[in-house]
Formats: sequence, C-alpha cells, structure tokens
Amino acid sequence: MLKPCYRCLAGVICALVLVVPVVAAADNSKSDKYLIRASDNLRTILEQKINLPVRIVLRSGQELRGTVERLGTGIVQVSHLVGSEHYDAVINLDDISAVVFRVRQP
Repeated sequence: MLKPCYRCLAGVICALVLVVPVVAAADNSKSDKYLIRASDNLRTILEQKINLPVRIVLRSGQELRGTVERLGTGIVQVSHLVGSEHYDAVINLDDISAVVFRVRQP
C-alpha cells in the first residue's frame, strides 16, 4: 500500500522540478526592464544609481563612464572615470542628454 504514496510523492517532486524554474524565469523577465514613472527626471534616476556604474552622455556628444558618487543642487559627481580612474567629474545636470546603465545581466 505504500507504493501508491511513493508514486504520488515522485509525481509531486517531478512537478516541482518542472514548474519552479519556469516561475523563476518569469520573475527574472520582469526584472530585466527599467520602468520610468511619470514623475521621474534625470535627477531622480541618478539618485537611484548612486554607487553604481553609469555612462553619461552630454549634450556635446561626449560620454563619461564612471560611478555616480553624489548629487548636489543641479550637479552630479561621477567618480572612477573609465580611462581616468584617479579623477572625478562634476557635471551640470542641464548638460546631460542621457544616462545609460545596466538593466540586464549577460
């Protein structure tokens, strides 16, 4: 009489093995999108990226890559600049065209 129980248990384990990765994959697909809110602006996005690497595209077309260190009134400090690791940059927020950052893991 125990054999049917083993079959049920084996069926449940097989179902979990097959279903759990699918659910986990569905959750990961949600995390590889960046959604902006209607109230977002460059400042709020940069605040979310403090201590994270970003690429900042200036209106002039120049790009700076580094780590967002802190924000001031109308400025952002970017440290560990790629190619100039010993330097920081202070950038006027009005001069920024875009902020590029990683959303998905390779």
